[in-house]
Amino acid sequence: MSRLCVRLAFALGLVCSATFGQSWTANLMDHTAYDFGTIARGTKAEHTFMLRNTTAGEIHIAGIRSSCGCTQVRLEDEKWTIQPGESASIVAAINSSSYVGAKSATITVAFDRPAPAEVQLHVNTYIRGDVLIQPGNVQFGAIPRGKAVEKQLQVTRSGRSGWQVLDANCVNPHVTCKAIETHRDGNKVSYEIQVRLDETVPAGYLRDHVILVTNEQRYREIPLPIEAHVLADVSVSPASLFLGVVQPGEEVSRQLVVRGNKPFRIKQVWADGPGLTIHLETSEEPKAFYLVPVKFQAGRQPGKTTQTIRIETDLDSGEIVVPAFAVVAAPEPRLAEDAEKKIEIAAGRSPDVSAAFPQAAGKGNAAESTPGPASGRFPILQRLFGHR
Repeated sequence: MSRLCVRLAFALGLVCSATFGQSWTANLMDHTAYDFGTIARGTKAEHTFMLRNTTAGEIHIAGIRSSCGCTQVRLEDEKWTIQPGESASIVAAINSSSYVGAKSATITVAFDRPAPAEVQLHVNTYIRGDVLIQPGNVQFGAIPRGKAVEKQLQVTRSGRSGWQVLDANCVNPHVTCKAIETHRDGNKVSYEIQVRLDETVPAGYLRDHVILVTNEQRYREIPLPIEAHVLADVSVSPASLFLGVVQPGEEVSRQLVVRGNKPFRIKQVWADGPGLTIHLETSEEPKAFYLVPVKFQAGRQPGKTTQTIRIETDLDSGEIVVPAFAVVAAPEPRLAEDAEKKIEIAAGRSPDVSAAFPQAAGKGNAAESTPGPASGRFPILQRLFGHR
């Protein structure tokens, strides 16, 4: 009967451990599947899965793998350790230059902290072998805000002389595009696609698509990816401030780095919520670089706390918002302190020795100098108080 109980307890422990190992990952990903649709050969087709640490502790990614060579996967900035409130980007890239036809892949993200677990992501696409895109996307790179830029790429269709691009459009109001035919013969048709980004595009990362509308019935539309990083007048690092895992009442100090593409003044910095203190020395002269000290005083309530830091400058860039996160740990039990106190009492170094060992208590050092009845009855007390 006892052996059966032990086996049942062991099996139950394994089940509970496995359940916890998977359940803590339930809300980490913003989504777990993506369909690229139909893409042309050579297209740079990438998609980002966002992972956000919604737990109260640190998590660690042990590895990432793809089930198919048609899909390559990478962890942006190799951010393997993610603190509470922080995010990481898992990028899936279709290898459209080496593969054609219908393709799908499963991406497995493995964790080893706080407990072993896996999350699976799924992508699928159809790669056309008769349409070639060169280069694979419209890549603007890093551009200053307020400046219009233009890029071109080539689209070539093989095997159909009557193929046409009827329209080129983008839903983004800051993007305009047009298609210009550059070549046509009995077997091949080529177009130059011109894409323009206007000067009013807001700061930040732009990821969108130009849609080519063709005269084909089956594959009428061809998406062309657009990427740009429009630089803000002012940037803050880190963009999200993790204050750490702190004990109740503990104070920690951090700092923000504020940079501008030209000298500027910080008019004010303030925080929404209790516990955050920000003191910035005002500067009469504009600067392109500021260090903003941030202090956080943890409250008594354990758990995750979220704050917001706001920065206002004299530039026409609007208010800068920086989220700040901290995890207030539960108070640690005083086991070590209690154990040390008991040892001191037992060794006679504490004034509470009389309360702990009333049989051994006496006036002055009587328990050490005069063996009494307690000496024979309590050999443990003999060892503790030096009796032989």
